[in-house]
Amino acid sequence: MKKQLVLLILCVAILASSCKVVGTLYPLSQNTNDFIFKKEMIGKWGDSKDSSGHYSVDTVSGEGGKLYEIEIVSYNKEKSTVDITSLNAHLVNINGLLYLDSWLAIKTELNAIDKSYEDWLIARHFIIRLSFPEINVLELMAPDTEELIKLIEQKKISLQYANLKKDDYLILDKPPVLQKGLAESKKYPMLFKDKNVLHRLE
Repeated sequence: MKKQLVLLILCVAILASSCKVVGTLYPLSQNTNDFIFKKEMIGKWGDSKDSSGHYSVDTVSGEGGKLYEIEIVSYNKEKSTVDITSLNAHLVNINGLLYLDSWLAIKTELNAIDKSYEDWLIARHFIIRLSFPEINVLELMAPDTEELIKLIEQKKISLQYANLKKDDYLILDKPPVLQKGLAESKKYPMLFKDKNVLHRLE
């Protein structure tokens, strides 16, 4: 799989409005007591206006339901191929809002990984705010990258970041500071202005 396709799939996975990806170096929490099992997440999800793929969400056995496995299935009708990318995720409640902390699940031995994955060997985490506005509907909001960086530079949100390359940012703070930054973000609704709505397919 080419690097561009991996990036595209990850962009789809975090449901951002563009492929300006911001990730975090550390997870949202390292305390297992913070992780939530929500049975409403389990199942097959898709965009009713887009049949080019779907998301399958399940839990990983032996983890008490608190570690989710998300498979992103993308169909290429022209080439008659199917690409599957796996993410792992934890669900965390911060000040009454649910956040999904997801990261790429690489199931291959390191020495066998294609060079196209090398930019993703840092275990980046992608944070998405989510809610269940009604039965069988899942609403996801990824932070707007430009807005987030602007708020950090204006010292309105207390986070530190590195610019790895063009439009590729990495938040460097550990979980307590990261959670505090997300709590601060409630004051800035434009940070989560773009919403994607998924409907349960099964």
